[in-house]
Amino acid sequence: MLGGGEFVHRKEYNNIFSEEQKRIILKEADDAIDGKIKCFSGWIADFGSPYRWHYNPKRDIEWPSDVSANTVHRYENDCGDIKMPWEPNRFPQLHKAVRAYMLTGGDDKYADFF
Repeated sequence: MLGGGEFVHRKEYNNIFSEEQKRIILKEADDAIDGKIKCFSGWIADFGSPYRWHYNPKRDIEWPSDVSANTVHRYENDCGDIKMPWEPNRFPQLHKAVRAYMLTGGDDKYADFF
Protein backbone atom coordinates (compact mmCIF):
# COMPACT_ATOMS: atom_id res chain seq x y z
CA MET A 1 0.00 0.00 0.00
CA LEU A 2 1.35 3.40 -0.89
CA GLY A 3 0.90 6.54 1.19
CA GLY A 4 -2.44 7.44 -0.43
CA GLY A 5 -4.10 4.10 0.28
CA GLU A 6 -3.20 2.81 -3.18
CA PHE A 7 -2.28 -0.87 -3.51
CA VAL A 8 0.48 -1.93 -5.87
CA HIS A 9 0.56 -5.28 -7.62
CA ARG A 10 3.79 -7.24 -7.23
CA LYS A 11 4.57 -6.88 -10.95
CA GLU A 12 4.39 -3.08 -10.62
CA TYR A 13 6.37 -2.95 -7.39
CA ASN A 14 9.74 -2.90 -9.16
CA ASN A 15 8.81 0.33 -10.92
CA ILE A 16 8.46 2.26 -7.67
CA PHE A 17 12.16 2.16 -6.74
CA SER A 18 15.36 3.29 -8.41
CA GLU A 19 18.06 0.67 -9.04
CA GLU A 20 20.04 2.04 -6.07
CA GLN A 21 16.99 1.79 -3.80
CA LYS A 22 16.44 -1.81 -4.93
CA ARG A 23 20.07 -2.66 -4.23
CA ILE A 24 19.77 -1.21 -0.71
CA ILE A 25 16.50 -3.04 0.01
CA LEU A 26 17.95 -6.37 -1.09
CA LYS A 27 21.18 -5.81 0.86
CA GLU A 28 19.29 -4.92 4.04
CA ALA A 29 17.02 -7.97 3.64
CA ASP A 30 20.00 -10.28 3.09
CA ASP A 31 21.74 -8.75 6.10
CA ALA A 32 18.60 -9.33 8.19
CA ILE A 33 18.56 -12.99 7.19
CA ASP A 34 22.14 -13.16 8.48
CA GLY A 35 21.09 -11.55 11.79
CA LYS A 36 22.28 -8.02 11.04
CA ILE A 37 19.50 -5.55 11.76
CA LYS A 38 19.46 -1.80 11.30
CA CYS A 39 18.61 -0.64 14.80
CA PHE A 40 16.91 2.61 15.66
CA SER A 41 17.16 3.62 11.99
CA GLY A 42 20.87 4.17 12.29
CA TRP A 43 23.40 1.46 13.00
CA ILE A 44 23.69 -2.23 12.20
CA ALA A 45 23.69 -4.69 15.09
CA ASP A 46 24.52 -8.37 14.70
CA PHE A 47 22.05 -10.57 16.58
CA GLY A 48 23.39 -13.75 15.02
CA SER A 49 21.81 -16.37 12.83
CA PRO A 50 19.66 -17.85 14.17
CA TYR A 51 18.67 -14.74 16.08
CA ARG A 52 19.65 -14.41 19.69
CA TRP A 53 16.41 -12.82 20.85
CA HIS A 54 17.70 -11.80 24.32
CA TYR A 55 21.08 -10.54 23.15
CA ASN A 56 22.45 -7.04 23.74
CA PRO A 57 25.02 -6.53 20.97
CA LYS A 58 26.39 -3.35 22.53
CA ARG A 59 27.32 -5.18 25.72
CA ASP A 60 27.83 -8.64 24.17
CA ILE A 61 25.59 -10.16 26.83
CA GLU A 62 22.33 -12.11 26.98
CA TRP A 63 19.42 -10.85 29.02
CA PRO A 64 17.69 -13.49 31.15
CA SER A 65 14.77 -14.87 29.15
CA ASP A 66 12.31 -14.67 32.03
CA VAL A 67 12.55 -10.91 32.66
CA SER A 68 9.22 -9.12 32.61
CA ALA A 69 8.66 -5.45 31.86
CA ASN A 70 8.07 -4.91 35.58
CA THR A 71 11.53 -6.17 36.55
CA VAL A 72 13.69 -4.78 33.74
CA HIS A 73 15.17 -2.11 35.99
CA ARG A 74 16.81 -4.83 38.14
CA TYR A 75 18.97 -6.03 35.24
CA GLU A 76 19.92 -2.88 33.35
CA ASN A 77 23.17 -2.31 35.25
CA ASP A 78 24.42 -5.77 34.28
CA CYS A 79 22.74 -6.26 30.91
CA GLY A 80 22.46 -2.73 29.53
CA ASP A 81 19.53 -0.99 27.92
CA ILE A 82 16.57 -3.34 27.37
CA LYS A 83 15.87 -1.54 24.09
CA MET A 84 18.76 -3.45 22.52
CA PRO A 85 17.24 -6.96 22.74
CA TRP A 86 13.76 -5.55 22.20
CA GLU A 87 14.72 -4.02 18.83
CA PRO A 88 14.69 -7.26 16.76
CA ASN A 89 11.48 -8.21 18.57
CA ARG A 90 9.84 -5.17 16.94
CA PHE A 91 10.52 -7.00 13.64
CA PRO A 92 11.96 -4.18 11.51
CA GLN A 93 13.72 -6.95 9.58
CA LEU A 94 10.43 -8.37 8.32
CA HIS A 95 9.64 -5.15 6.50
CA LYS A 96 12.94 -5.54 4.64
CA ALA A 97 12.22 -9.19 3.80
CA VAL A 98 8.73 -8.48 2.51
CA ARG A 99 10.02 -5.68 0.29
CA ALA A 100 12.79 -7.93 -1.04
CA TYR A 101 10.27 -10.71 -1.66
CA MET A 102 8.17 -8.32 -3.73
CA LEU A 103 11.19 -6.97 -5.64
CA THR A 104 12.47 -10.42 -6.55
CA GLY A 105 9.11 -11.70 -7.69
CA GLY A 106 8.83 -14.07 -4.77
CA ASP A 107 12.29 -15.42 -3.91
CA ASP A 108 11.67 -18.22 -1.39
CA LYS A 109 14.60 -17.25 0.82
CA TYR A 110 12.67 -14.14 1.90
CA ALA A 111 9.44 -16.08 2.42
CA ASP A 112 11.30 -18.71 4.42
CA PHE A 113 12.79 -15.99 6.57
CA PHE A 114 9.40 -14.80 7.75
